Amino acid sequence: MTDPLPLVLGFVSFLLLPALGVAGLFRQRITPVLSALLFAWLLGGVWALSSGWRAGLPEERFLRLWLVGLVLGGGLLFIAKVREKRRTWKWVRLVLGAMTVIVFVRALLAYVRTFS
Repeated sequence: MTDPLPLVLGFVSFLLLPALGVAGLFRQRITPVLSALLFAWLLGGVWALSSGWRAGLPEERFLRLWLVGLVLGGGLLFIAKVREKRRTWKWVRLVLGAMTVIVFVRALLAYVRTFS
């Protein structure tokens, strides 16, 4: 891969924007619930790897799915924690707005290049 920036922008926007939408549905603090779920996922994965239980999956696939769950859960937890701090939330919204515009413009340019 020559230019990882589009991949990073796309991944971050696809992770952050839906997570913010989901977090926005809750008026309560959701970090305790997310923390507990992430901790349970971590312990369950460690137990499964140490005991040899793989839910019928090959070890590489199980490990990859477990790690993806940890990364996504960590991202959601980070977003929830930042959202609860009012001082930083304004900056997060500004950055997300800029990322949304960048991703939209890149998609629009790709569309124009494809169909022109």
